[in-house]
Amino acid sequence: MASGVLIRSLAPQDYGALKHLHDKIFPIDYDASFFERATTQNGIAGWAAVAPQRASQTERLPDAMDVFVGNEQLVGFVTGRMFDTREIPAADRRLLGFGSDHVDGKVVYILTLGVVPRFRHKGIAATLLKCLEEHARLHGCMAMYLHVISYNEAARQFYARARFSMVAELPGFYYIQ
Repeated sequence: MASGVLIRSLAPQDYGALKHLHDKIFPIDYDASFFERATTQNGIAGWAAVAPQRASQTERLPDAMDVFVGNEQLVGFVTGRMFDTREIPAADRRLLGFGSDHVDGKVVYILTLGVVPRFRHKGIAATLLKCLEEHARLHGCMAMYLHVISYNEAARQFYARARFSMVAELPGFYYIQ
């Protein structure tokens, strides 16, 4: 992982930075309650990748993705929601192989995973994903899953390297204006 980058749980003071960075990385709008829940760990688990601010960073021209929380720069994040298998939407239940039978257990749905472009390809996303995987393991989850927009080839390749399997393509799953 990138030298000097630390991983920590998302916290209430991350709300504004997380919202700003999420809006810059993803074409999908999330409402304010998502960011509140992610930064208070209220039903959404989340971790931040942060780089301590250094004098050399303040001397260069700022980038639209430079967001700070105190003396830390938020450079990446992951969020996920754990829920019972019976709460999985019916279409996803079938795709995941749970069918209509009641399967008792928990799963984690990966909501977001993003890293600032300047910090990509340094192992940060993989480390953030491992935090969420460990959270899932500690809570006895039987699976993790997510949806990736079809044109995001970098994300599809990343998840393939992380040993996720694509089980289906869902045309029109994401509606982006």
